[in-house]
Amino acid sequence: LSLAQADKNYFETKLKLDRVSGEKQALLQENKSLEGDRDDLRLRLRQVTQENAQIKESEMNLKRRATAAEEESKKANQAQQEAEDQRRLSEKEKQEKMSECLSWREKHHELANIFRIQEDLKAQRRNKAVRMELWTRQKLFHYRTEIQL
Repeated sequence: LSLAQADKNYFETKLKLDRVSGEKQALLQENKSLEGDRDDLRLRLRQVTQENAQIKESEMNLKRRATAAEEESKKANQAQQEAEDQRRLSEKEKQEKMSECLSWREKHHELANIFRIQEDLKAQRRNKAVRMELWTRQKLFHYRTEIQL
């Protein structure tokens, strides 16, 4: 009985050992498969991390370009505003100079008219003086002729 018991124990232990060995083999294969999956996931993680870094760098470049474009736009708007202000100022100065020129022209015409009137008055006085001189000479001539007669 003891031999039969020993044989039975031997076969049971051998069955357990075979079962455990099979389970161990299955676990080893699953472990190798999981290691492959882990390596694939690590590779994918590196790729995704690298893609994220490139995306962030691209976003930063876009932000820098957008900021630079915005600054250039502000500068252009400011330059345009300054040019418009300068144009308005130049136009105002032009209008003021035109007004001053017209004022001087008007003063010149007024002075020219006054000068012409004064010259006309001088000429009239000279003419009157000449006429008076002629009239006086005629009277004197008539007076002398009457006296001599």
